Amino acid sequence: MLFLKHTSVSVPNNRMTLEQLMALGAIGVDDLEALKQRGYHSVPVDQEETSSGLIHQALDRLFAEADADTGRVRYVVMPYYYNAFPYKYNLCAELRERYGLRRATFFSIRDLLCSNWLMGLKVGGCLLQQSPETGDLLLMVSCEKAYLPDLRYGGTYFVVGDAATAAIVGKTGPGDTILAVHNVTDIRTFEAKGEDTGQVIVQDYSYFINMSRMIRRCLQQAGVTLADVKLFIPTNTLTETWENLAKVMKIPPERFFTEALYEYGHCNNCDLILNYEWAVKKSRLRPGELYTFVSIGSGGAIGCAVCRKG
Repeated sequence: MLFLKHTSVSVPNNRMTLEQLMALGAIGVDDLEALKQRGYHSVPVDQEETSSGLIHQALDRLFAEADADTGRVRYVVMPYYYNAFPYKYNLCAELRERYGLRRATFFSIRDLLCSNWLMGLKVGGCLLQQSPETGDLLLMVSCEKAYLPDLRYGGTYFVVGDAATAAIVGKTGPGDTILAVHNVTDIRTFEAKGEDTGQVIVQDYSYFINMSRMIRRCLQQAGVTLADVKLFIPTNTLTETWENLAKVMKIPPERFFTEALYEYGHCNNCDLILNYEWAVKKSRLRPGELYTFVSIGSGGAIGCAVCRKG
């Protein structure tokens, strides 16, 4: 059994408006209007802050509030999408020295795009369970920072913000019980695109069938039913994705938590913890209730984790 013991986020106070993004040449007038119709106006961005600075803020808060012994951290898993660090910069060595992670083995996970976090949880969790020491910990660290303006534009669907998140996973409580984690990649999942614009015009229905099967399989592994789940916490992509998935699963779309989408934008592998903390802050989850993380990445990579709030 594993437990999500503590989480932390670092989000810039400064925000970039759509008008500022347009002035940088990343979007046009039509794009701006389409994004505004969706509900976007700005996303958190601090152009002066570095990726390592965001990570430091998240980890400083995490270790201050969790009162965890950094010497017990056995594994550090770093899921990410954007190449936010110079190749000559040894981030792992810097974090090891700064936080006393002397026993930790570091891993990075990238090739599942926005579904890397849940794969990282699966890989790190399996490694942690094989550790002979009961008090050993897994540290999950993600940072997404778009240094180029055009990386912030996800078509007329979403805008990318900056953030860092951190989470401690342990073999004993207290914390949220992680009942099951399941990941699938199905390369048969594709999207139909318009010939002229290249924009997605139809999402392949098999995408939602695959996600529904994956979630139900994860629930089965956890020994719970779909009706038991209070809230689904997804990544911050298209709201239509979760509405369509809700239809396939025959559940109300309100069970998918999308309230933070226009606050943070899409922060790739930071989305799940950002949304989790937002949901807890808004009292959408109470002790004993079940919730499920759900993530998708381009090319058919999908992930799910079923947890019980501690």
